[in-house]
This record gives sequence, C-alpha cells and structure tokens, in this order.
Amino acid sequence: MWFDELRLWIRNYPRYAKPAARRRKMKRRLYVEALENRLCLSAFNAATTAALIADIAKANTNGASANTINLTGTSSYVLTAVNNTTNGPNGLPVIGSTVASTLTINGNGNIVENGSGSAMRFFEIAPGSGGSLVLKNIELQGGSALGSGTSAEGGAIFNNGTLNVDGGVQLFENGARGTGFTSGGAGNSAAGGGIYSTAGGTLKFNGNNLIEACGVSGGFAKPGSGAAGGNASGGGVFANTTTATSLSSTSGTVVENCQAGGGTGGARGTSDASGGVGGSALGGGLFVSGSSSTAKATLTGFTFDNDEAFGGNGGAGGFGRQGGNGGAGGNAGGGGIYASGGTVTDSDFINVIDCEALGGAGGNGGSGNFTGGGNGGNGGTAVGGGVDAFATTLTLTVSPTIENNQALGGGGGNGGAAIGSATTGGKGGNSGTGSGGGLYATSNVAVTVTLKNALVSNNTAQENRPGAGGNGFPGFGGAGGSYTGGFGGGIYLDQNASLVSDTINSNSASGGLTVPAFRLTRSLAGTGKSGGAGGNGATGAGGGLFVAGGTITVASSTFDFDHAIGGIGGSALNPKAGLPGDGGVGRGGGVDVESGTVTISKSQFESNAAVGASAQGTPSGGHAQGAAAAGGGLYAGGGTIHLKADFIQNNLAGGDYNPLTGSPNFGYGGGIYEVTGTTLTLDSSTSANLGNNSASASNNPSIENFASGGPIG
Repeated sequence: MWFDELRLWIRNYPRYAKPAARRRKMKRRLYVEALENRLCLSAFNAATTAALIADIAKANTNGASANTINLTGTSSYVLTAVNNTTNGPNGLPVIGSTVASTLTINGNGNIVENGSGSAMRFFEIAPGSGGSLVLKNIELQGGSALGSGTSAEGGAIFNNGTLNVDGGVQLFENGARGTGFTSGGAGNSAAGGGIYSTAGGTLKFNGNNLIEACGVSGGFAKPGSGAAGGNASGGGVFANTTTATSLSSTSGTVVENCQAGGGTGGARGTSDASGGVGGSALGGGLFVSGSSSTAKATLTGFTFDNDEAFGGNGGAGGFGRQGGNGGAGGNAGGGGIYASGGTVTDSDFINVIDCEALGGAGGNGGSGNFTGGGNGGNGGTAVGGGVDAFATTLTLTVSPTIENNQALGGGGGNGGAAIGSATTGGKGGNSGTGSGGGLYATSNVAVTVTLKNALVSNNTAQENRPGAGGNGFPGFGGAGGSYTGGFGGGIYLDQNASLVSDTINSNSASGGLTVPAFRLTRSLAGTGKSGGAGGNGATGAGGGLFVAGGTITVASSTFDFDHAIGGIGGSALNPKAGLPGDGGVGRGGGVDVESGTVTISKSQFESNAAVGASAQGTPSGGHAQGAAAAGGGLYAGGGTIHLKADFIQNNLAGGDYNPLTGSPNFGYGGGIYEVTGTTLTLDSSTSANLGNNSASASNNPSIENFASGGPIG
C-alpha cells in the first residue's frame, strides 16, 4: 500500500521508548461527599477493539463531565474499518461530547494500530468544550492520512479541540500524504505526519513521550504536466498557534527520525517543455505556525533527533527537437523545527541534533534531436538544518543545544544531450544555496532571536554537486553547473538578535560539497562536456555566524574552530575541452557581517579559518583561477561593527594559488578583514588582543592580523 512507499524514505532506526516517570502512591483517607446537581464521572474498561469504539461513543453521549477508558486487553487493538470521514477517514469515533467534557484514555502500554490496509487515522477531536482528549501510556502505530485538504492532515491525530499527550505516549510510523492532482496537475500538499492541530486547537505534551518515524509527503505532480509537486509540513507535528497556550509542554518529549518530503515535480514528454518544480518541505520534526501576535509555543524539554525536511526533485525536461529544461528542486527549511510567526520559547532544555534540511535536486534537461539539449534545473535552497525561524520571536535561554545539523542545498540537474542532427548540449543546473546549518532566522518585522548559554557546534551549511553539461558536437557541449554558496555554518541571521554566553564552535560553511569525515576535502563543481566550461566554485562565508542584516549583540561568547571554505571549480572534458571553473573564496572563518549593526563584546575568536579553493586544470593544459581568502576570525563586509574587549588570535586566512602558473591568491587579514566603506571600531583592549593570526600565501606580515580593501568574492 502507499504507506509502504512512505516508509521507504523514513529511516529504519531501532525503536525505543523512554519510560514514563513513576507516580508516587498517595495514601488517602476515603470519605463520602454529598453531590450537588452536577455531572458525574464515568469509567470504562475496554478489553477489545469493539469495546473501545463503543465506549468512546458512550462517552460522547452520557453527559458526564469526565470519562476514562482503561485499555485492559492483552493484545493490540487493531482497527480494520473506517468509523467516520468527518475530516478524512477516522478509525475511531470523533471525540466530541454533547456537554463540556474530557475523555481520558489510559492505554496501560497497549498498542492501537491501523490494520485496515488503507488510509485511516485514529483520532479526530471536535472543536469546542466537548472535544477534549487526554492520552496516557498508549502507542498509536501505522495511522495514515491520504488525499487533499484535511484528509491529508494528521496521520495519527487530527485535533480541532484540546489534546493532552500526557506521558508514556508513542506515535510510531504514522504518516500523511497528499495525493491526486489539482486541476492544473500539481500535487496536493500534506501536513502533520503524527499530529495536526488546527488554529482553534490546544496541544499539550506532558512527561515522557516519543514521536518516532512519522512522516509527511507532498503529492507527486501529474506525469507529463510539468506542474509543481505538493508541499509537506511537519513530519512529526504540525501546530497552528493563536494563543499563549496553543502549544505547551513539560520535560520529556522526543521527536526522532521524522521526515517532511516535498513531492516531485511533473516531467514533460514534449519538445521544449520544462519540468515542474519540486514541492517544498518545512519542519521535519515540528512545524509551528503563529497566526497572531499572541500566538506562543513553549517547547520545554524537547529533543529533536535525526529529523529531516527535504524538498521534492524537479521534473525532467521534455525530449524532442529542442530538449526542455529540467524543473527546479523544491526548497527545504527546518530539519528539526520550522517556525513562522508568533513566539517560540523554552523553559527547560531543548536539543536539536543530527537534523537536516535538504534542497531537492534539479530535474535533468531533455535531449534534443534537432537544435540542442535542454538545461538542467537548479537545485532547491536549504535553510536551517536544525531550526528555521521566519518572523518569529525565538527565545532559547535554558542552555539549548544545536549540534551536528546540516543545511544542504540541492544538486543541479544534468544538461540534456544533443543527439541526431542537434549540436549543442544543455548546461548543467546550479546547486541551491545552503544557509544556517544550525539556525536560520530571518524576518520582515521587528522580532528578536535570543540565544543564551547555547551550544552551537558541528553544524554545516553547504551544497550538493551541480549538474554536468550535456554532450554535444565537439566544441559545443554544455557547461557544467556552478555552486552558489554556503552561508552561516552555525547561525545565519537577517533580523535582530541577542547572543549571550554562547559557544559556537567547529561549524562549517562551504561554497561546495565537503566530505563529512574531512571538512576540507571538497567535491568539484559541474563538469563541462565536449567544449563546455566547468562550473565555478562558490563562496563559503561565516563559518560560525553570518549576518545579513539586523541589530545584533554578541556578548561573552566563543567562536573557535569554525571554517569558511570556498568551493572547487569543475573540470572540463575532451573532446575539445573547455576551461575549468574558477574556485570560490573563503570569507569570515568565525563571523561574516555583510550588513546591519553588530556589537561584539568580551568574546573570543580563536583557531578559526577562511580557506580559498584551488584551481582545476584541463587535459589540454588550460587552467582556471584559484581563490583568495579573507578574515580568518572576522570578515567586516558592510554595515556598522563595534568590537569591545574581544580576543582575536590564532586564526587563519588561507588563500589558494594556481598550481599551473604559480600566480598567488593571498589570504588577507588572518584576524580581521575590513571592506572599504564598512564602519568598524576596535577598542584598545581588542586591539591589544589582536595577534598571532596568519594569512597564508602572503609575504607581508602587516596583513597577517588586519587587512582592508575591496570585497572578496
């Protein structure tokens, strides 16, 4: 069934459950209390699936203010038929009492699973005071939502009312998928692989809970349509927030191995027709939408581990007299968390580890049999490997950990070949940018990101390889696609922010693709074929922090062992090989500031590096330009920057050189590089502690610590 396909892209890691905390037994003195005219409480024991269905129906109509259903069976509760289709197929009655009432289901460790062989979620909670559900010590397995609109929302639970996930709850291998097509052939979108909570809903997590291997997938576009794939949001949980209590939690919830994947764009079968764009993917673990100024999500004690958001691949171009261009890959944001609007805050630890945002690959260009091959599609952008926050007040101040995450731009599609009487090969598609390996935060309104006592470590912003050019008549082959840049290995900011007592170390921004085990080993840009030039490497900027704008304060923080690495240009192949691509520059090993007002005080920049890329040669002896590097500690590229009582030592700006001609590409400003026109001030303490930095390939000691000039890269 379709869910087996969904499981193919959900990683198969071993299951485990964090045990619910034991509650201490309280000794109570029993007594009889006279009741006024008020609603009674009711309890049910359900030993079978049929009894569970019947007891929910009774709880909806018995008029009690609170009902409890205890699952007392000795085997799984298997749902084999759809009970209702209120907002899509549901296996159990909608939770909705005729009076204000709360239903508690105590699972006692039992499993409720979808055994129908078709799409069917477990619970739907009705709006209003009668729609309130508390889940305890229960596992929901294999639920699915399939279709369009609400039918593709909430693989296990669709919440229109109040949902309390109250400890010992596991959601395992639930999914939502958009299917079918719009009138134009585009794939339908889907949201909330495990839970979907509407704008009127309230969602709360208490105690130890596990959301594992849940996923959401946008629908594939109609074949031959060239239309876009469907979008996917919230692999584990999708939560609309409108009030201060719309989403809240206490310590213990883990969201792991969950995925959001955009649908593939439609291919085109006709000449000169372009493939469709891949669907976007946002929030591999959690998507939070804040639709009002009072909207708030409190994430207390959450761990997001190994969650992914990946954009859909672009569709292939058509075949014919002139090959069609491949479609662009879909964009991806927030491998662990995506937040849009409102406020997201913590009141206890939050961990975002081993998560990834991956842009979709561009579609391949179609072959042409009269004129030429089509161009490969560009890869999709990837932002916020760990966290992507747009127009959101993000406040993480209880020692958050953002570690080992990656924003990886999508690879470009290959150019189409010239066949038959055609002569010109298509150009390879460019890769998509990767930005904010750990955290990506931008805004068009006045909101602030606050990080305090954070560990932002071992995160990466980089790109998959661009596409190769298409084969053509010798001398007329397609050029290879180029890298487009990696920015903010640890953090990317284009809004107001406050960073206090943070450790930002061992992050990497690469203008190409690096080998994970060896951070400085890089893959080439797209290969040129039959006379086409190799693609260019791109800039790697802001290994620890990249600032594109906003008012930023950084205090008592550490930047060390961060790297900004230029991408390597592509090679060019015979016959009649073209020129290889140029290498990309490395800029701001620790920090790159391009705009805004930035004040950095009492902070340390040490052992960071900006490294330029090497040049490539060709079989015929051609050569390209190696790349420079600037600002091993800090690249001051624009705006206003104030440095107060900072320590900047032992950083490196390592320019590469052309190995064929020997012409040097200097490293400028091992400690600081200032672009002309930038306002940069250093107090006496910072000036005294600016030393022991290196600018390799340079014989001028005066630029080892500080250099200035025009923009680099």
